[in-house]
This record gives sequence, structure tokens and C-alpha cells, in this order.
Amino acid sequence: MMNRRPALAPVLASILVLGALSACTSPVYVDEGKDEQEVPLALNSVVFRVHDSWRAAPPACIAILPLAGPQAGGELAAGRIEAVRRAIYAHLAPQGRRVIKPARVDFVLAALPDAERADSARLGERLECDGLMSGRVTESGALFLGVYSRVATGADLRMVRAGDGEVLWEGRHTASLHGGGLPISPVGVAMGILDAARNMDEEQTLRAIDDLARRLATTIPDDRIIALDDPAAPPTPVRAEPLGPHPAKAPVMTEEPLHAADALRDAETLAEAGDYAGALARADRAIAMEAGNPAAHFTRGRMLIKLGDLAQAEPAIIRAVALDGGNASYLNGLGYVNSLSGRMERALAA
Repeated sequence: MMNRRPALAPVLASILVLGALSACTSPVYVDEGKDEQEVPLALNSVVFRVHDSWRAAPPACIAILPLAGPQAGGELAAGRIEAVRRAIYAHLAPQGRRVIKPARVDFVLAALPDAERADSARLGERLECDGLMSGRVTESGALFLGVYSRVATGADLRMVRAGDGEVLWEGRHTASLHGGGLPISPVGVAMGILDAARNMDEEQTLRAIDDLARRLATTIPDDRIIALDDPAAPPTPVRAEPLGPHPAKAPVMTEEPLHAADALRDAETLAEAGDYAGALARADRAIAMEAGNPAAHFTRGRMLIKLGDLAQAEPAIIRAVALDGGNASYLNGLGYVNSLSGRMERALAA
């Protein structure tokens, strides 16, 4: 009696055909908020919905919370999930609203009791941000079948209003890159194997992550709420980082700064880690050491802006301008703090 084996050839052929079709298909954006009877059939769809609650009152700020991994089908490395989060941040940062740095979000979360981390209103209050994005990375990995390979990263996200938990936006997508294909000749087999192998490079995973983040970010309306740039948050470049585990490192600090420059360097390190209060303390230390240092007063003003104390931030930046009136960053900072305070005439004059 013969043993029956699964017919793998038809399955493999189906995968190759679907892969070839996906590779040749441009992303199709599907707005679920539109009244359409039929959703277009697409192998590479970016599905999203901007809720009426967004149109009624767009958020002035977005904070991307730590993302979860897949609900089923295995776990993903923490570094892979964090890479998706940071890519989304990088593509939202150039928009006209505030986008909180992931390091700051993590710092605030770590300082909150467990019971308060799930309280969107409390979290929004601590972050001083009214839009909270959360969700999960649904997949991120590679499939290699000799003459064909697929690298893909997907996410299912949503954004809520911090104050009441009302859903503002939702989006889901899987970005995939394909190598190889269905060979029809011995030469085609060899070329397919080579192309499939090249597609397995780690750079392709980074590209899939960036494609995912860019496509989802384009579905989030850019309402241009803030007209002036934040001098404390220059545009964040998209950098290729290792995808393996990378546990958070404690900031390397000077034990006891002897000079104002040391204290300011520590302040920048703490700010990068999201500890704005600690950075403010170091800026104050630098001012105590060297009262005429304009960078120290400007750093103090920046950190006060981050902490929401605009009344104290303005005189600190004014002092920096008085000490170095030719510094464009200080003048931009003065305009920025005035714009946040609603004094647009003074902001434009600066």
C-alpha cells in the first residue's frame, strides 16, 4: 500500500504565483471611512480610516506607545518591534504637529505606576499629548524557498484621544519585498536562486519596515498645527539600526561635572533619554558655574518648554539671545516659545 504524501508542488507553485503578483503590484490605499459597497481586491493594500472625531478636533500631538508583537504565530525580537515604532516616529516627525520622542514616552511610562499606564487620560496628561498611538507588529520576517523569497513587515495600529479614549485613526498594512520567481528554464532557476538569496539581506528587512511606516504615515492627515519649528527637536534622520535585541542603556553621566561644558553635555544626554527634569537640573548647574554661557540658558529654556513651563522658558531664552544675539537657533527658539504662548506677532518678529 502506497503512502500518500502532500502535493507540495501545487502549493509551492501557488506561493510563487502570488509572490510574483504581489511584487508587481503597487500599494492600494483603501479608506474604510468612505461609503463604498465593495472594497477593491488588492494584494498590497494599505487599509485605514480617519474617524469623524479627528475631523472635529485633530490632535495637536502624537505619542507612539510601545508596540506589542503578533497575537499568534511566534514572537518577534524586541529590537524588531522597536525598529517599526521608531520608523513610524521618523515619518510622522516632519508633520506640523508635535510628535513625542519614543525615549521620552518610555521615560514617562517607566515613572508611572502599573495601574496608571493603562489610563489614557493620565498618560496623556503626563506626556502633555492628546493623541496616543498603539497597536502591534503583526509580522516581521522572511520566507526562503530556494527560487523565491519574501521579506515582510506588517502592523495594525490605532490612535485614540487621550482625554476620552475616542478612536481618531486606524491603519493596517503589510509591506513585502520579493526575490526570485517562477523559473521556466535552467538559467531561470539559477537566476531565481541568486535573486531570492539577495532578497534575504538584512537591508531588505529595514526597507520593508520603512515602506510600512511611510505608507501608514501618509494616511494620517497633516493639519500643520504648528507653524514654527521646535529648536529642541530638529528633524530626525531615518537611520539603519541593528534589528537584534538592544536593551536600553543607562545614560553615561559625568559623576561631578567640573565645567559648564560637562554639565551641558550631561544635559543633552539626559534629554535624549527623555529625562527632561534631569536635563534641566544639569543646565542649572552649568549656569551656576558659568552665568554668562548662552548655551546653558538656551538649554534651560528648551527643557522648560519640554516640561510645559512656558512662563519660565521665555526669560531663559531671552537671556541666551541677549548673550549671543547672532545665534539663529536662539532667535528661532524665542519665536517658538512665543508661538506656543499664542503671541504670534512676537513670534514672527523674533
